[in-house]
Amino acid sequence: MIRRLCCLAVFAVVAGTVMPARAQPPITAHQHAMTVATNGGAILLAARIRSYLGIINDSSNVVYCKVDGTDAASGDGWRLTAAGSAHSQIVFEVTVPQGALRCFASSSSAIQVIEGR
Repeated sequence: MIRRLCCLAVFAVVAGTVMPARAQPPITAHQHAMTVATNGGAILLAARIRSYLGIINDSSNVVYCKVDGTDAASGDGWRLTAAGSAHSQIVFEVTVPQGALRCFASSSSAIQVIEGR
């Protein structure tokens, strides 16, 4: 009896009746090289349909970013550490914010933004 159940389970997988939990179609991605100013200005405008958002700190300074359209400031927002270190990037791919991206750095800094639609 146990043997027969195992065979049925294998058949279901082979027949294609078992689907991945989250199969997604491919997206069109756009990469933007941006400069973060010390005034916490807008880096990327709000998007009506954004399916992916990746923010990568590409500088030696700490950068703070907010994704709800409000101003980022030192100690306020997602903290992205210096390039090449842990926590220097953040990726939104399941629950993706649609608000404007605003970032702040203590001195002029570079970030890479990857946005998918």
